[in-house]
Amino acid sequence: MTAIVERPATVRSAWADLLPSRVSTSVPAPEVTHAARVQRALSTTDRLIVGSISAASHARGLHGAGGDLVDLIESDGRLVAVLGDAAGHGAAASLIAAVVLSSVQHHVAHLGPNPGVLLSAVDSSVRDMLDRAAAIATLAIVAIDPAEGTLRISSAGHHPVMLATADAVRRLGPTCTPLGARDVCSTELTADFTPGSALLITSDGITEQPNESDDEFGLERLGALADEARRRTPVAAIARVLHEVDQHAGAAEQFDDRAVIVVRAGYSS
Repeated sequence: MTAIVERPATVRSAWADLLPSRVSTSVPAPEVTHAARVQRALSTTDRLIVGSISAASHARGLHGAGGDLVDLIESDGRLVAVLGDAAGHGAAASLIAAVVLSSVQHHVAHLGPNPGVLLSAVDSSVRDMLDRAAAIATLAIVAIDPAEGTLRISSAGHHPVMLATADAVRRLGPTCTPLGARDVCSTELTADFTPGSALLITSDGITEQPNESDDEFGLERLGALADEARRRTPVAAIARVLHEVDQHAGAAEQFDDRAVIVVRAGYSS
């Protein structure tokens, strides 16, 4: 078991008080179904291999459609992993998530795999929309270069991304405030991503899932699963995360949308 490198951060980000928590938006079933269909259609793919890097993603909306957004994109020989969370649930949150994801995809096509530049461009594009909707969203963008064995991440208020290597499990981000919260930001973090490394990105529907005793799943358990992901395919690693969260919840109901991305270096999916 590799060591978990701690950083002075709780499970919830410093801006968690800006985000509505555990609030359900009730909408008619046909509207939710249609929103879920549109949301699925927007994602580029749920599995992707770029060079020696393989990745998989999964999203499960609380009511079919949800505020989590995920995508895997190939750009200029790099793998771009995107995971975000629009506050709320159901069709309303799904619509906001769709706008954010569309903005990400547009800017990747025009600006390339540059997380800081992309985050700044997306924030500028959706800021007025979020303000009019009185909404807020978190977003993590990671670009991995298989040739150089490196990754770059820019994260708008998203809780830490887990990077597992042979030596440690590190918590990366957030680097900026949530989209629409304050000033536009383009800060990036960089790290090595060499063969045997794994990246685990989730929405807070994973980390904040409580059990019957109201004990949240938390970042420490997530870090242990990131370490396990180094020895599993991305698809198997995602299945493991979802199983462990369900086991932790026990009789407690799923309270939020759930999204997971796993990326591995040097292995197939």
